[in-house]
Amino acid sequence: MSCDNHYDKDLNNTENMERYGNMEANYDRGRYNKFYFVRCMFVLYAIASIFGCGSPENANSASPTASSSQSNSPPSTAFDPIPPEVPIRRAYTRYQSPPSGFTSAIGWMQTIHDIRRTGTSQVEVDWMRLYARVNGIDYMIAEDNFNSGIVWGGLYQRSPWFATNNSTSLPAQFDAQNGYLYLHVSDVTDRVWHWWGAQWPRASIPSGVTNIWFEARIRIHGPALVQIGIDLWRSPSALYENGQNNLEAAASDWKFESDGGWQTIVAGTKP
Repeated sequence: MSCDNHYDKDLNNTENMERYGNMEANYDRGRYNKFYFVRCMFVLYAIASIFGCGSPENANSASPTASSSQSNSPPSTAFDPIPPEVPIRRAYTRYQSPPSGFTSAIGWMQTIHDIRRTGTSQVEVDWMRLYARVNGIDYMIAEDNFNSGIVWGGLYQRSPWFATNNSTSLPAQFDAQNGYLYLHVSDVTDRVWHWWGAQWPRASIPSGVTNIWFEARIRIHGPALVQIGIDLWRSPSALYENGQNNLEAAASDWKFESDGGWQTIVAGTKP
């Protein structure tokens, strides 16, 4: 039964009037207390909102802690100094000594300008040397010291990497008196600068060889990178024939500028 019906039924009863009066007073007090409580809560909420900690929404929108910031941020990735189009990114040796049917070898070099970086770049080459070990003795079977001012090579497609065998001439400069090759790599940034030993016919590999390796002494200026390697050929004068007569035996790691100092790079298995 509702309170209103109870009031109508006992309206003329004095005792009940007093009871109703008490009930109305209690009701008023309860209503006032409820109003006071709501008012206090509103004031507290306003104060808390000013300081940014009042509601769940404000709590979620507050500045994240260090741990939450780390968990929400993408994982950091270290900068790879080797451009992404380069296929052979680390040193490897496929043949420590030549397989049957391959009797000749040649050393090669290549360089590119890192187009992600600013500045000019240049590569200097002092010499290139090809070695073979037979019965525990090391022999230098080919050398280029650039005193003659001759280099064989060209500019090849960079992306995709060596997609064709077509090339344009290599813009090389020489200091023939001191025996240096200079390559201004930043002059042509969309090509691979690729060159190899000028000896022709190519060097013959001695019989009984156990190791073959290639070395080059270089100096790098600016954002260029250099790699060297070894190709094996079926004979000293075999032609390319779409790659049927040669194999890549080894390649070095890529080398970068080192305070303008000279570096010696090695490809293959040096004892």
